[in-house]
Amino acid sequence: MKLRNNNGEIIYYTSNMTIDKASLRRQMRQNKAALTPEQESAESRAVGQHVESTTAFAEAEHILLYHSLPDELCGHGTV
Repeated sequence: MKLRNNNGEIIYYTSNMTIDKASLRRQMRQNKAALTPEQESAESRAVGQHVESTTAFAEAEHILLYHSLPDELCGHGTV
């Protein structure tokens, strides 16, 4: 499995399709920690724009949002 960021760079790869949550979370925390503040801001905006561009979002009658934690990309722009 390959996960790519907005620039198409591989941010997580495993040939084992069974990924345990703890390993994936650890890897994602490491990836986020490696981002510059500018990269983090750009990635946060890209995630929000992607969510807002989906049909599910456009057609939803109710949207549930959450306040992102410090080790997550910031989702406050979507709120």
